[in-house]
Amino acid sequence: MIKIKSFYAFKLHCLKFFKSNFKVRWRIVSTLNELTKRVLNNG
Repeated sequence: MIKIKSFYAFKLHCLKFFKSNFKVRWRIVSTLNELTKRVLNNG
């Protein structure tokens, strides 16, 4: 559970960081969503 919470915190941090560039942000979001699925499936 702690692992998932810290992962979401990391995700939010990335979203804030890439907020200015929508194309880059969209690509990051897609990648993070795939990573989230993998983490949830493995964890």
